[in-house]
Amino acid sequence: MPFVDGEARDDAWAALEAWLASVRRWQDEEGKSEVSGSPNIVALTGAEGVGKTRLAESWQASLADYPIKIVDDADAYAPLDLFAIINEAITSRQPLVLIGRARPVTWVRDETAPGAPDLISRLASLTRIELEGPDQESIQKALQAGLLQVGLDLPEAQVRQAAHRLCRRFSAVRDVVLSAARLSGSIAAAKPLLEAAIADNPRHCLS
Repeated sequence: MPFVDGEARDDAWAALEAWLASVRRWQDEEGKSEVSGSPNIVALTGAEGVGKTRLAESWQASLADYPIKIVDDADAYAPLDLFAIINEAITSRQPLVLIGRARPVTWVRDETAPGAPDLISRLASLTRIELEGPDQESIQKALQAGLLQVGLDLPEAQVRQAAHRLCRRFSAVRDVVLSAARLSGSIAAAKPLLEAAIADNPRHCLS
């Protein structure tokens, strides 16, 4: 699926750029002095399907060969494993982007698990960048582009109507496009095809 520009994406991109600039200044400090916290680690958060991973990967690709580690679904890691990843980044001073859905301190679901207290302390000190859901225009652009990718050049008016019925998540666009591609062999007209594709994905529909 194409990654479509939008205000939310632009804001998060700018925040990542500002964070990296501060990390570079920290890395260049004479004597590599120790500082409190973890300035080279950032948490990129947002609801499921808003495009966090695509944003992080696109941003990483724009940096040429600058080494940045990205850990997707960081909120699903066992406390000891995530704690080890964070400690490695602190020791190496390598920039690290942790991707998760909610506030980092909520990533630890069992506070009695091995390593949980120390991890919670680490997570509480992280810089956090929140990626908001895409706006309606971005959803429409993504839907149109996704349909074109699977060979469906449908009228803009029909695509716009369909986009207004979707939740503001790129995952909704992805699933509807996949359904439309699968159903297009038996449904030729644009409106019934899009209606069937939306009906095939009720969890992504607003109405």
